[in-house]
Amino acid sequence: MSGRLESWLAAAELPPGVEAVLRAVLRPDVVAALSFASVGLFLLSALGLPWIVLRLPEDYFAATEPFPRPRAHGARWAWRVGRNLVAAAFFVAGVAMVLLPGQGLLTIAVAIGLADLPGKHRVVRAIAFRPTVWRALGAIRRRGGRPPFRR
Repeated sequence: MSGRLESWLAAAELPPGVEAVLRAVLRPDVVAALSFASVGLFLLSALGLPWIVLRLPEDYFAATEPFPRPRAHGARWAWRVGRNLVAAAFFVAGVAMVLLPGQGLLTIAVAIGLADLPGKHRVVRAIAFRPTVWRALGAIRRRGGRPPFRR
């Protein structure tokens, strides 16, 4: 740890246990791992989100009711489990990107869109219709040569 950080930790009046957590997290190897994770999440966001947004049908946000789904059997069940695991990874990445570089809200919207959750379509629509997210979705669709989403 650097001398300045050591002197700051010594001078700071921290609650019990906080100093130990800071010492554990601010180690050079942990900071390097967090930096690599941040870059990885940014690349995942920059490459994965446009791919997903371009493949959604243009009326995805226009429907007020979720699309009907067949009952899951065998391979469909495995596909749903895999898709929910990918959704969980996107959700964690989106929450991290709220603090780290990346498109946090858009990543969270994609994660919710991928997951099988009750009421998710209402939540996805509410997030997607936020002006900044709606503009970002439209820009991705324009650059990909796809028609814009309908409301």
